[in-house]
Amino acid sequence: VLHKLKVYLTVMSRDKFYFDIDAEAVNHFKSVCNCPQLNIADPPESKKALLLNATNSYLSQGNEFFKKLLNNSEAFQIRPELVSSVIRAFYKVMWNKADPLHRRIKFILM
Repeated sequence: VLHKLKVYLTVMSRDKFYFDIDAEAVNHFKSVCNCPQLNIADPPESKKALLLNATNSYLSQGNEFFKKLLNNSEAFQIRPELVSSVIRAFYKVMWNKADPLHRRIKFILM
């Protein structure tokens, strides 16, 4: 999934890939890692594994579509593991400042 996302970011016609999150999801991430000042777009390296694991929860999603997918994947006839893999791939690219594709991601607080 990570490879597919990187290919898409390379060939997409738009300049940015937009992904949104809301304050409730950010607060969930903050509580998971016990970091009240967490910048989810650029977390400390020591917290990334914990935060990646937290992306499996619908509570860490501000994007309504992904929230619904994680909360009730059967209704969409999609494997929850696939949904989680897509979300983790997004965060891995966004957090990897050494990857030039990182600059194509636009993370928006709604």
